[in-house]
Amino acid sequence: MEFVRVKKFFHNDFNVKKSKFKDETILSLTCYYFSREDQIISVGLTNGKILEFHKKGFDTKFVTEKKEYEIVEYEQVQNCHKGEVKCIISYKLFNNRYILTGSVDRTVKIWDTDPKKKAIVQTLVGHQGTIIAIEYSKKNETLFTASNDKTFKIWKQEEGRELFYHPWFVCYQVIFDFSMKKMTNNSTYISCIHCKDGENLQLYAGDTEGSLHMIRPESLKKNSVYILEKSNYNYHRLHVIQVISVAKDNQLFSIGYDQKIYGFEELAGKQFFNYKNPHKCLFTSICWNTSHSELIAADEQGRVYFINVHTDKAIQEFALYQQKILKIEIIEHSQSLMIATSNFIDILRIKRGLKAGNVSEAHTGPIIDLYALIPFKLTQKKYKESPKLISASLDNTIRVWDPKDMQCQNLLENPDKHEISCLSYLSQANLFVTGHENGDIKLWNIELNNYLTLDQQPPHKHKDSIQCFTSYVQVEQKGQQVEKTEYLFSSGYDGKINVWEIFEKKSFVQNSIMGSTICPQLKYSIQVDPFIEHRPGKFEILCMAFDTKEENIIAGGNSGHLYYIRMFTYETKHIETYAHSDSINVLVVEERILFSGSDEKVIKLWDLDSKQHLNTLDHFNHNIKDMLIIQETGHLVSCSFDGKIFVWDYPHSSCVGKFDKTENLRCITYVYDEKEMNNSGIIKKELTLYVGTDDNNIYSFQLDHLLDSKIISDQDNIRDLFKKLENNLEKTDKAQEKDKRNQTEQEIVDNIVEQQRKLLKELQKDD
Repeated sequence: MEFVRVKKFFHNDFNVKKSKFKDETILSLTCYYFSREDQIISVGLTNGKILEFHKKGFDTKFVTEKKEYEIVEYEQVQNCHKGEVKCIISYKLFNNRYILTGSVDRTVKIWDTDPKKKAIVQTLVGHQGTIIAIEYSKKNETLFTASNDKTFKIWKQEEGRELFYHPWFVCYQVIFDFSMKKMTNNSTYISCIHCKDGENLQLYAGDTEGSLHMIRPESLKKNSVYILEKSNYNYHRLHVIQVISVAKDNQLFSIGYDQKIYGFEELAGKQFFNYKNPHKCLFTSICWNTSHSELIAADEQGRVYFINVHTDKAIQEFALYQQKILKIEIIEHSQSLMIATSNFIDILRIKRGLKAGNVSEAHTGPIIDLYALIPFKLTQKKYKESPKLISASLDNTIRVWDPKDMQCQNLLENPDKHEISCLSYLSQANLFVTGHENGDIKLWNIELNNYLTLDQQPPHKHKDSIQCFTSYVQVEQKGQQVEKTEYLFSSGYDGKINVWEIFEKKSFVQNSIMGSTICPQLKYSIQVDPFIEHRPGKFEILCMAFDTKEENIIAGGNSGHLYYIRMFTYETKHIETYAHSDSINVLVVEERILFSGSDEKVIKLWDLDSKQHLNTLDHFNHNIKDMLIIQETGHLVSCSFDGKIFVWDYPHSSCVGKFDKTENLRCITYVYDEKEMNNSGIIKKELTLYVGTDDNNIYSFQLDHLLDSKIISDQDNIRDLFKKLENNLEKTDKAQEKDKRNQTEQEIVDNIVEQQRKLLKELQKDD
């Protein structure tokens, strides 16, 4: 997830400081109200005045669009507040739009927004303290105010004034003493109000004691009194800051000075959600995103949280600002956030499927490799353990992520200064392996947080950066027993491939992680190109793959050649001279087809049996950095350095999906997960692509739709399809040549006819 700033609302005076020695400004924003109906943002200020942000131009539908805006000020209005505006709302009354504000000067003022008048039409007095909260019920035409004088006042329009131009409110009822202590010197007062204006009006009020109260009309009559129906005392341990309701689910959410978010089910009458701020600071505002059924929260340190209230772990947080967020709300139609601080109001568009959830846990260097660890795929049985995403970065760390919410579960730091250059996984040993810029190779146990550096002795030690790994598990039947031997192949800038045998020495302790010891042993060292000394420039191996059927190592590098190396005999030969005209960066084997991606900006397909070129995919504008085959669907996915991701139906040479990023892409992997829905027996399948970038980010893209469009998996059919495509291309080329030839012949005939006409005209003139 990332955020793109669409618009920023501010006033020039917000940045003018009172003193050059202090950060405090002359004018600050204290509160705002966004009228979706009128597309106007009304703002309360520290000087007791207000201003508004309006859309500019008739072609602008929404004030939050990326267009210019107009500032409407109320500087000339008389009798403004004599202190800071604490709360503000805006509603249409008598078909005119009015702004209602509460202030520290103990008054509520009603502002006429008519551009020609701009006046305060009424000042409501009666409170003996700061106005803390204000709400208006459009259905009941009733105004509600709360003050730190411990009273909650209900105001209605005075009868008999319906024909007057402006509304006129009078105090109709006062409710006080909300505390459970019922003491005369009690200091508890209402701190926030939320109006649920449905079929039956309900008011939810939080107080400074941490209690929640529900207030409603005693009857449906117009002049019915309001009663305190019930109270949930000490719901929060301290002062309640805000309450909101989700009507569809009959749920309430609240935040308080105890640094917690609570979720409450109205029908069940019980709390179902509890989340404490992990940074030990106050949540300042919350809102509900209906489109994604998630709670969005902001805190006083400038962070924004996205919370799936039904899954405790599904919490993403982003440090967006270095200052307190006053209020946050969601603009549903554009999926944008409106965020207010004391200096500006930001409109940030949410872009889903993006970088690591916790910014503080994110990598600080480019992501060089990603690997998806899926337990049930490795063991062929449905493990309860969920998939993991493993990332390696130039910041010299390996991180283990929960792919669902991108929360970092583990961090492994490389203790020496030599950067990690590549990452791979040994399935049999259940270890990760990293190559380093100095030629070192390390095996990592991500569960025990330890590592082993492979012993490399000259002359076989890698002398330069390791760039790639591949592995192979050899299975041998010996009597009734099956023996498996795992081999690791390493290579890099020195143009050499080292072959390692990875085996275990078992102890007498069964089924124990500590009951075996991994013993890597260097078996062979191969100089891939024996004529390296006679060729200009440095020869480098950049990628490898393994053909399990013929037990061949396939290597590619900066020469553009493909090298085909027979295992155990280690004979080297070219598949084809100059398979690519530039460096080969990635190789993928899918059954009997080899895919090679290069700096030539193409992907080529090769038949591993005949060693012949099958097809070329060439929709790219930049070099190919990584590729993979989605085993569950058969699709090929590629990423290039210019931020383009393509999903291919490669048998038909067609692109069936495309994603664009503005960052340089380095690596991709995917997670396929199956889970049962609420013990119903229904299996939900999810397919997610993850991409690592040069800007230290990990992005995700949902590919669930591909699960319903699997492509051909029969290799013989694919070869036949390629032959048909090739034949069709040949026929097309021949037809085009024939058309050109016919066109040329027709042009010659036309020229001869034209020349004859000219000659005839000349002869007629002579006559």
